[in-house]
Amino acid sequence: MKGKILGAWYNEPEDVISADGKTVHSLATAYVYKETKYGVFFEEATAALEDEDIANQWDGFRFAEMKCDIQAYKAKAKVMKERAKGVTHALKVVVIGNPDLANNPIMDKLYRQEMLAWTNYYRAKKQYETLRDSYSGYCEHIINQRRKLRNDIKE
Repeated sequence: MKGKILGAWYNEPEDVISADGKTVHSLATAYVYKETKYGVFFEEATAALEDEDIANQWDGFRFAEMKCDIQAYKAKAKVMKERAKGVTHALKVVVIGNPDLANNPIMDKLYRQEMLAWTNYYRAKKQYETLRDSYSGYCEHIINQRRKLRNDIKE
């Protein structure tokens, strides 16, 4: 989704000694703030321990930004649904109050706006659901590519 990255940072994995003397391992984590016309969103992507050897900031930023996009599409769907409900309500109020307007060309335009509003809502909802459902597969694909690249370089 179009937008502007307001901030992004990456924490490398490290071992830290806690106050009670135990060693605590922090995982590689990327953070992204992204602004869209549907709001400002913050997400983080943390590498799994078994993927730490190929963890990098660029992939982390991609994963975190995709999570921001998922939130943004969810917000867009919510806005589109409210718009569609508003147009439907306005249409019902006008027609119920004036049944003679049912065949008026202006009413045809209002019916068209109702149809477009609901179409935009269902489209945004589908975009949200598609991104949400494909996120783990997308991450797995990128991780497999990195692992294959690392293995090809070693050979």
